[in-house]
Amino acid sequence: MKSRDAASLNCPIEAGALVAKVCHMGNAALRTNQSLHWNAADSRFAEKAANKLLLPKYANGWKI
Repeated sequence: MKSRDAASLNCPIEAGALVAKVCHMGNAALRTNQSLHWNAADSRFAEKAANKLLLPKYANGWKI
């Protein structure tokens, strides 16, 4: 059931966004088989191979 009531959330939106970001960082580390260093100010990794995983690859020339 969809609700727009913030009181029904299990955690704050900001906490959920942070958890998702950390999970994506873990996936990037696993895929590149490296220890990664995150630059929060630039929202980028120090490693170029990991930065390639930040943006999706669209099929058939589609872009957002």
